Amino acid sequence: MNSVAHLQIVLFSVSGLIVGLTSIILALILILYGKSKLHRIFALFNFAVAWWGIAAFFIGKSTDAGQTLLLFKIAHIGIIFIAVFFYHFSCIFAGINRKFLISFAYYQGIFFSLLAIFDLVPFISKVEKIKDSLFYLQSSGVYPIFFSLWIFLVFVALVETFLQFRIEKNAIKRNQELYLLFWFCVGFSGGISNFLPAFQINIIPFGNFTIPIYCGVASYAILKHSLLDIKIVVTRFGVFFLVYFFVLGIPFGLEAWGQEWLKGILGAFGSWIPMLVLLGFATIGPFIYLYLQRKAEENILQVEQGTQDSLKQASYGMNTIHHLDKLLNLIVNVVVRTLRLDSAKIFLLDRDAQSYILKASEGQQEKVLLVGDPLILELKRKQYPLVYDEIKMLTDGGDKTLLTVESQMRDLSISVIVPIVLNNSLLGFLTLGERKSKAMYTRGLLNTLSILGNQAGLAIDRCNYIDAEAKRLEAEGLKERMVSLDHMASSMAHEIDNPMHIIRSSLSFLKDFVLKDARVSVLPQEIKNDFQEAIVRSLHAGDRVSGMIKAILDYSRMGTGKLESVRIGEAWDGFLQLIQPQIREEKVIFIKEIENDLPPVLGDRVQLEEIFMNFVRNSLHAIKRNADKKITLKIFKKSNDIVRIECSDNGYGIPKEIINDIFLSSMTTKGSSEGTGLGLYRVRKIVDLFRGKVWAESEGQEKGATFIVELPVYENSKSDNDGEAV
Repeated sequence: MNSVAHLQIVLFSVSGLIVGLTSIILALILILYGKSKLHRIFALFNFAVAWWGIAAFFIGKSTDAGQTLLLFKIAHIGIIFIAVFFYHFSCIFAGINRKFLISFAYYQGIFFSLLAIFDLVPFISKVEKIKDSLFYLQSSGVYPIFFSLWIFLVFVALVETFLQFRIEKNAIKRNQELYLLFWFCVGFSGGISNFLPAFQINIIPFGNFTIPIYCGVASYAILKHSLLDIKIVVTRFGVFFLVYFFVLGIPFGLEAWGQEWLKGILGAFGSWIPMLVLLGFATIGPFIYLYLQRKAEENILQVEQGTQDSLKQASYGMNTIHHLDKLLNLIVNVVVRTLRLDSAKIFLLDRDAQSYILKASEGQQEKVLLVGDPLILELKRKQYPLVYDEIKMLTDGGDKTLLTVESQMRDLSISVIVPIVLNNSLLGFLTLGERKSKAMYTRGLLNTLSILGNQAGLAIDRCNYIDAEAKRLEAEGLKERMVSLDHMASSMAHEIDNPMHIIRSSLSFLKDFVLKDARVSVLPQEIKNDFQEAIVRSLHAGDRVSGMIKAILDYSRMGTGKLESVRIGEAWDGFLQLIQPQIREEKVIFIKEIENDLPPVLGDRVQLEEIFMNFVRNSLHAIKRNADKKITLKIFKKSNDIVRIECSDNGYGIPKEIINDIFLSSMTTKGSSEGTGLGLYRVRKIVDLFRGKVWAESEGQEKGATFIVELPVYENSKSDNDGEAV
């Protein structure tokens, strides 16, 4: 036997061993990590391939015809069921029901296995040497029928997979089907070469080298759900084949056909040339392969890489934007334009409502998601983009949680949902629709989107901080302006009160002295009566002005700064002096129901006036568009320990979704030109200081509202009532 023939036999035997060991490992992986019937059937397929591979290893080492024939009988049990399991697998993978053909495949497999074992008819009955070196099976009897059925099952399986690929809409499933189609064609083309010597095509088959590759890739494809683009896989395989065709082909060519020629030129040294060439090519081959692979993939991924670069630039530029709405709309517009999406939306966490609210969208509006929804919990758990197609494939295992997640993503038309995370907290998420190009979301793109979500979390947190600081500064500025206005009101009240004293003194002089003067007594009595009535009316008006000025001065003093025993009636009288002119002017039906002999409460008189003032002014605003305006104010003892104040109106009411928030500093139902919205916030601060409770009740919009305060009754025995007022 010459050295070339010996090398070919060694390669055939070693390739069989590689097939056997690789396929056993893949089968075990599928059994351990697979969860579905699809995984189990493909594990059996790998076991069948391993059966053939290990038998091929021993066939290559055998030098006895009888032993080799027995080995081929054993080997064909695996070969027969390779086609059977492959067809069964393709039916499950394509989701088609072919019970008759599947049953036929198994029955014919059992039939030919029995023929192989028991020699009932001529089937596997003789071996001959090929290339004068390797004993190999020769076709006889019913072997051509078996081979035809084997080819038929493999061909139909490939056709079924191809037809399913043409109608498949799931992008990841389509990519899987492309993987399988490509690698099955590669693998079975190599596997079929093992049949050629049986039909008098006398070559030693090398197709075994493709078998572990296609088994491994196929196993990877059915276990993994997010795969490399098939174009990259085909390119890598093509480059690999091209490079190693030359790396291995040239040295073997020199070994087979050029060795004698080289010996004639170089003498004994010529026999070393093929080995030296092989060593050199084997050294530089990997570098050539990696270089060509990188260049080829750069061309293929040029567009995809440009997309990822654009998203990365956008994500790192977010921190330059300080306005939240502008930031969110920018993110939506960037991803829609860059990825060419049909829709994109951003939901952010509303901590008070315990839900994620839609804040920005390109497309149809959607409902909120609660923090306990399965989709939110899964997003929190993974903190990585979830792909609908991948979730849908994972639901084959029957996981109820994933089934609910898949249902929610389908209902919201989500192709990918990207978490917006800060310090392991889910601030919100970005939902992406279908790409108009129908391109799949590759792993590289998902990594980029994950970076985008993390950067968005930082940018949103920054915007919230800046917004909170702006509100704080605005509130501080407003407080300063209110203090300034209080001082100004106090100064103006003094300025008005001084001439008012002069006017009242003059009127009193006219009444008490001038009208009694003898010179006036000669006037007709009718004129004297009119004159006296005018003076009395003017004095009454002056008293009213002085009373209002006193109330303004008391109100502007901002209280004593101490909590003490206060009778609500005293605060009520001062408040009434201030509010009555506005009530009369706006023609409001003002109903007062104040219980007699109310006990004192713990508080401050001026700040109690402020509570009344804010409640009634808020009600006046709510009823200003009404034809019939009505405000009812009730003060009564709820129990021996509690005095209750209720201010009701028939105004525009309060929506249920914000009724718990109206006492917050950031909440107002007024327009920007109608007030600051800090009045009710101020009431809450005062009531908290008085150790009371405040809340609002409303049946909804246009159904009025009631504001309620409950204050504790003052007890002399308490020694802790010296806290400071706000």
